Amino acid sequence: MAMDKVVDYISILGPTAFGKTRMLLDLAHDFPDKFEIISVDSVQVYRGLDIGSAKPSFVERQLVPHHLIDCVDVDQPYSAYDFCEQAKFAIKSIKSRGKIPILSGGTMMYYHAFENGIAPIPTISDDAKEQVRSVLMKGELYAWNLLVTVDPKVALRIKSADRQRIQRALEVFFASGKPITYWQQKTKRIHDFHGKQMVLYPEDRQFFHNRIALRFQKMLDDGLVAELDALRIKYKENLDINKSSIRSIGYRQVWEYLHGRLSYDAMRDKAITATRRYLKRQCTWLKKWPDAYARFSNVSDCFQAITSILSSLR
Repeated sequence: MAMDKVVDYISILGPTAFGKTRMLLDLAHDFPDKFEIISVDSVQVYRGLDIGSAKPSFVERQLVPHHLIDCVDVDQPYSAYDFCEQAKFAIKSIKSRGKIPILSGGTMMYYHAFENGIAPIPTISDDAKEQVRSVLMKGELYAWNLLVTVDPKVALRIKSADRQRIQRALEVFFASGKPITYWQQKTKRIHDFHGKQMVLYPEDRQFFHNRIALRFQKMLDDGLVAELDALRIKYKENLDINKSSIRSIGYRQVWEYLHGRLSYDAMRDKAITATRRYLKRQCTWLKKWPDAYARFSNVSDCFQAITSILSSLR
């Protein structure tokens, strides 16, 4: 398979616990110094969130360079826009060294923004977040009715019980004074790269459900609770449940456990359930991905496809 000169990067999108990291490390053994990895993961960007994000180890990162890992402290915000800008820079840097960038991960929103464009939504201020929290304390229906008033177009696309999307839309309005639909109309792609997209889509969900449970238990055994507790002590009042880093699956439940709101068993069970729901949302994203994307139901077939591309670079 000849390498298409217009292919600037390869992307591998797949749900959690599929084995993407292991596959890429195996490829690095077969093709040393041929590619570098750009992580598409909204949790691995945070310094200190290592165990719960299944972050590649120091040894693994020595085998093949990784980008967009450990980008920001846990008490700081990180957005899809930040990802797009940093991914664009990383691709340019990797290509300048004569290597092929491989974007790999499961944060579909980040990759969708990178591939299709992103709205230039302003940074959400703490004051705006506090205003919206006060609104949501009165219930999702009250918040949704407010959204109908300030942005009826987006309200029609959001269910009245969809707390997360209601919160986001109201935060944008309170922060900028303009509805989120105003900013969405300004969506544009921030790069002109062309990629070869690959999608890993599981046929057997139950297999992944079992794997998720075992995976989270290993995270607990490896010290996930101690990891987050150390960060809680280090950052003190600067770290709370409203930070994006702490709202991530696994860490949110452990945070609740550390504050006595969940028992250990309830924490574990809620984290596993939340991860399974996340898997379902990831698969929904992947199912809607363009037909032009190469699709694989197992890692070995995807491995062979990437091997064909990398072989052409020799």
